[in-house]
Amino acid sequence: MNETGAAYLGGIESNVLAKWRSKSLNALYRADPEAWLWDVLGLRWHNKQREIAHNFLTNRRSATKSANGTGKTRQYGELITWGIDVHEPGELLCIVSGPTDEQIKSGLFAYVAKNMTIARSRGFELPGYITDSNRWSYRAPGETKARTLVLGRTPPRTNIVGTFQGIRSVADGDVKTWVFVDEGGAVHDDVYDAAEAVTTGAGDNKIAVIGNPDSTGTKFQAIFEDDKYAKDWVTATISAEDLPTFTGEIVYEDAEMQRQMLTSGMIDKKWVETAKRQWGEDSARYQSKVLGKFPTAADWCFFSQTAINNASNTEIDDSEVPQVDRILGVDYADGGEDDSVAFLNTGGRVRFAGIWNEGEQNASRTHEIALATDAAIVVMDGIGVGAGPSRQVMARADRFYTAIRAKASEKSPDNSSWHNARAYWYDMLRQGMLNEQIDLDYTEEGPKGEKIGKKLKDQLLALRYEFDAHGALQLESKKDMKKRGVKSPDELDAVVFAVGVQAKLLVDDPLAGFEPGQVVQVDPWDEVDSRVGLPI
Repeated sequence: MNETGAAYLGGIESNVLAKWRSKSLNALYRADPEAWLWDVLGLRWHNKQREIAHNFLTNRRSATKSANGTGKTRQYGELITWGIDVHEPGELLCIVSGPTDEQIKSGLFAYVAKNMTIARSRGFELPGYITDSNRWSYRAPGETKARTLVLGRTPPRTNIVGTFQGIRSVADGDVKTWVFVDEGGAVHDDVYDAAEAVTTGAGDNKIAVIGNPDSTGTKFQAIFEDDKYAKDWVTATISAEDLPTFTGEIVYEDAEMQRQMLTSGMIDKKWVETAKRQWGEDSARYQSKVLGKFPTAADWCFFSQTAINNASNTEIDDSEVPQVDRILGVDYADGGEDDSVAFLNTGGRVRFAGIWNEGEQNASRTHEIALATDAAIVVMDGIGVGAGPSRQVMARADRFYTAIRAKASEKSPDNSSWHNARAYWYDMLRQGMLNEQIDLDYTEEGPKGEKIGKKLKDQLLALRYEFDAHGALQLESKKDMKKRGVKSPDELDAVVFAVGVQAKLLVDDPLAGFEPGQVVQVDPWDEVDSRVGLPI
């Protein structure tokens, strides 16, 4: 055999060996996702994540409830990426669902996209490409039609099962199907039925669900607590106390990699101690966000007894509080069963300032009380019943205080933490009470003997909360309170306006006292006078 022939056969042998090694390695990765994780992404799982992966590998249905900051969504993103990489394109279809398309995009798909980038940087080319429409597709050489490998969808409530079956139909042939549901407590119960519908039949079909135990009365909760699901679902819980930041588990032998893991957003002891102090260990937030437990009905009271007691026991001397720290909060009513109420906050000492039941007097009474209490700032209910009188107060030419219209439905500073402005304001009051920065008197009475203080305390004890689809704090609506026989918290709202709105921060904005479209006249020489001696 000449040299050319020998080289040709040698090349064939090399290609055969390379393909054999690739298949052998792929078989190893298929059985051991941790080996793939380390080789392809350079990452490792901690012990609790190994349990989650084992549950997924060995069971048709697995569910995980978790505290915040445990890396649960990241791990599911890794399982999806691993699954696609160790199967031939078109052999596996992954369906991803969640409360919203945006959450899917910024959650699981964001991790999948990041994994593809990391793998490529380490010399591993994963098949296909990701589009902006939450789809991972693959087009084989010479083919015009792309295969769908992973598809993320938030199905419409009217046809959830049909939508999932439609997604399943995009696959060519009888491929295996894995369904991943993120934030399992925030999706409609029909999503679970839809997942079952597309994973029927023999084969390695799977349903995997993750989420925070925020919402009670859901299918997600039933999977963990109803015995009828026990034989079909394998479940796991990740508490903050299970994480390496608490256990001291060494995940990476390399000290720098271990440090990066511990400081990459994983919940730590300092965060938990803050949550324990601010929320209380018996609160629903602590049970869910720290311990990974579904709260009981009693845990949903927003103001803990500790916060209520702290505000009563705290004594603040306001005798030397400057005038700029005198903030009047006013909640409006149109008469009937509800009263309009005002409270004055002087450096954290919050006291009753006025009550009336004549809706037509809302604006004039507000102005009178503001002058009588020497308030520097007046924060008023600016929507609903309060829209008209608050505008009237804003328009007064004879006011010597800054007037602010508070609109509870507006956005919060962080919609991942607070559902809206109302939730943020209430949380600011609650934190101030817990930190002994607020002085309340539950024995106060009105001019006609009204039990103002008692009503305030009762309202503090009655308010409940929940979490929205993003896991943000959401207060019980007044409509829902009324359904269970609880009246509008007029006194509490006035206190919140006086304290929780953080009015002093708002008045630092030079436009805080004005409405959009209002004309303002400014004399430019007022600015020049303060700069005497400077060149013009």
